[in-house]
Amino acid sequence: LVSQLTDRLENALSLTATKNRITAQTFLGGTVDQDAVQITDTVRYRWNDQLTVSGTVAFESSDNVDSDNALSYRAAMNYQFRPGWVVRFTQSRAERLPDVYETDRDWTFRFSYEDGTVDHLGRTEGTLLRRAVSPDTLTRERLDSTEVAVAYTVFDSITADFKVFYEDFSNLISEPFNFFDFRLTNDGELTNQGFEIVLRHSRRSGIDWGASYAYLDSDTDTAFENTLRSQHTGSVWAIFPVGTNTDLAGVYFGASSIGQSAYDRFVFTVT
Repeated sequence: LVSQLTDRLENALSLTATKNRITAQTFLGGTVDQDAVQITDTVRYRWNDQLTVSGTVAFESSDNVDSDNALSYRAAMNYQFRPGWVVRFTQSRAERLPDVYETDRDWTFRFSYEDGTVDHLGRTEGTLLRRAVSPDTLTRERLDSTEVAVAYTVFDSITADFKVFYEDFSNLISEPFNFFDFRLTNDGELTNQGFEIVLRHSRRSGIDWGASYAYLDSDTDTAFENTLRSQHTGSVWAIFPVGTNTDLAGVYFGASSIGQSAYDRFVFTVT
């Protein structure tokens, strides 16, 4: 629901109710029901032709998490200090509730040692039955983020965007990799800092193209989180009109050192 309160003030309110019924005999041990509610409200105020400020508050509640609700906020400012030049500042706190796969997991599997293997309890080769059950104490994750960006537009068609950011994650739900016991904890900590450069060009012929590069410096003592971040990521994309109502798009995305491996992805789309 979007309300234009004045010629400068706008409010947007959304309410989402979700009911899930998930069946997974192997992972969840049967059928799990989940009811969740999300409420988000954003206020946007255009102070003048150069300055716009906005604030967002989001609330989330789920019946599969007994102890907590999630409350997030975001404050942002856009300021055009010269023609074609815009500076942005964003401060936010995002909270995420544990999902149903983290709160209701209940599964077993057999693990076989190879000949000559000795585990952490001194057991030699053999077949063991392992069980993974979610703890009932998981609580919300939290991300505090600060972002400063500068964007420059020239010829009304070429835009360059540069931003620096700092992210502090706490209470992350992580796998401790404790000898295949898969016992989730809320002990994960992570900080990210880096920068991102984005370039976009829109041509009168209808051809759009762009490229991006991001550098990320992560610091964590959690082994699981350390496998999910890449220091260098980049992309190149283009959209070509090939008919009156048809577009051809191509995207390349690449990342280095995700789980000690590089990652490349190509996507081609006809619309």
